[in-house]
Amino acid sequence: MKQRDYKSEFNSIVKGVIAPIFKDFGFKKNGNNFYRDFGEFGQAFNIQQSRWNSSSDKSFVFNIGLLDKSIYKETHDLDLPKFPKEIDCNIRLRMGNLMTKSNGWYDLNIGVNISKLKEQIKNEIELYAIPFFEKYKDFNKWVQLLNSKTILFYNPVSEFLFIEKFLGKPQSEIFLNELYNKAIIPRIPDVGLSKRNQQIMRESQKDWLNKITDVAKDKRMELKVNSMAISEINGENLVKAKEKSNKGFFFWIKRLWD
Repeated sequence: MKQRDYKSEFNSIVKGVIAPIFKDFGFKKNGNNFYRDFGEFGQAFNIQQSRWNSSSDKSFVFNIGLLDKSIYKETHDLDLPKFPKEIDCNIRLRMGNLMTKSNGWYDLNIGVNISKLKEQIKNEIELYAIPFFEKYKDFNKWVQLLNSKTILFYNPVSEFLFIEKFLGKPQSEIFLNELYNKAIIPRIPDVGLSKRNQQIMRESQKDWLNKITDVAKDKRMELKVNSMAISEINGENLVKAKEKSNKGFFFWIKRLWD
């Protein structure tokens, strides 16, 4: 019995099934990535292969992304690539998130009929991915994604900027304060971590707090410590620091992390 070539079968799925669908809807192809541009925003589709693929088994999954170029510029130090990919998008999700599947992975192995798999992939892309992209060609509908449980923003600052753009400053200021009050609560490093990794964890949290305060300063928003954050830390020193100047408060927080 002739041994199956899963690499060739995978390539036949990409070139013979997936690429023609996205070409019909105006997407351009680069490797296993597809992109459609609308000027100030864009849409991306990615075929991600498992790092554990072998000669006897190949798994892959489909990723979907929406890109607001102005928000990308605010959250990155680098220029947007000439061919943006799903990983560059502000809003990201698995195609499986739009389905009943928990993860949306597809498998190529001895137990899978390649013809049936191709038909399944074609049907599911046309039923889930394409309608999603077509719906969100209308940029004004992106506001609906803010309440979705299946959407993954690139980072919380991206989500903040989307809230600011669609819902206005009052709502975005509330969201930024929620981020801030979570950030000021020091995370206790796992005792199993090395001292170096514990220090990296502390520095990462301090960097995140600095990022939030920089955003607040840039947007001229006021950050306030709420009672829940005080309760979480549960220390009289924090209460005293809160009563002092902001400078004193941040000095106390810095001491707590160091």
